[in-house]
Parts: sequence; C-alpha cells; structure tokens
Amino acid sequence: MRKTLFLLMLGVSTLTACNKNEGKATSDNVGKVLQQKTWRMTIYFDNGDDKLSNYTGYAFKFYQDGKVEAVRNDVYKYGTWKDTVLTDSATKTDMASFKMDFGNDKPFRDLNKNWEIVSKTTKTVHLRLKDRPVDAYDEIYFNLNY
Repeated sequence: MRKTLFLLMLGVSTLTACNKNEGKATSDNVGKVLQQKTWRMTIYFDNGDDKLSNYTGYAFKFYQDGKVEAVRNDVYKYGTWKDTVLTDSATKTDMASFKMDFGNDKPFRDLNKNWEIVSKTTKTVHLRLKDRPVDAYDEIYFNLNY
C-alpha cells in the first residue's frame, strides 16, 4: 500500500513539474509575452527540414517598440516584429499571427514570415507557417531563456 501511494505521489509531482516548465496559458498577445524576457529557439523547421543549428545559441530579445535582436557571442542580428492578423483562405476566418522581419541577412531572412500562432504560454511560444497544402510546415518553438 505504501509503495502504491509513493508511486502515485511521485507520478503526480512529475506531472506537476512538467506543467511548470511549460508555463501558464495566457490571453496576452504573442508580442507582449515575448517582451517579458529573452528567448531561445528550441525547434525550427523550414519546409520540413530541421534548421535549428542556424539559430542555436542565439538569445532573442523582443522590445516594446517592435524591434528584435538576436545575440550570440557578441554577434548581433537586428529585426522587427509585430502582432498581426491572418485570414485563412479556405475558411475566410481571421486568426492572430506574428510577423518578423530580419532583412536579407542569411539565415535570419528565413524567419521573415507572418507566422500563425499555434500556442503560447508564459514560457513557450509555438509558431507555424504552411505555404501550400502539400508542403511541410515551417515551425518555430521559442522557450524562455533560463
């Protein structure tokens, strides 16, 4: 009985710990969430290809004035961001989105898209773009930079 109770308590505490790492759901727009701290990219797929290595080690900081900087080892990349709205061409419904623009500087120009917001919490932001129905998704996951 004690062993069962111990295992049950261990399982509950493990689930609770996972939820803390994911953050709390928020109704704030993505721009407001991202302004709170610095972020790191933990997943980046471009047309289905894993391209995270291009951004590994960068800390992203989003500012209230619509500017963003990515910093790694004293290398700075600058861009802009804004909360926007996309209209789904199939359903004709509007959805919140997030647009970034880093100019033509490789590889950051690959982020110059109007991203659909899949999910957001106080510690994670998941963005997606699907250009055409048959193509793989472009996806970004930002996690709070600890």
